[in-house]
Amino acid sequence: MKNLLKEADKITFRVDKRMKSAEHPENLKMSAKKVAATNEILKNVDLSVLPGYNDNLKKS
Repeated sequence: MKNLLKEADKITFRVDKRMKSAEHPENLKMSAKKVAATNEILKNVDLSVLPGYNDNLKKS
């Protein structure tokens, strides 16, 4: 398991330097382990409580 986590931590998402700016904080590098942890948290989030969430689904 430790080796798997080490390998996952080595993988990073490279972003073109032009896109790295304060306007696009989502484009900053993040380790694969952090991305996986974030995705796991987002699976458990109930987005339907956000105002306008269901309205956006109807438009799609």
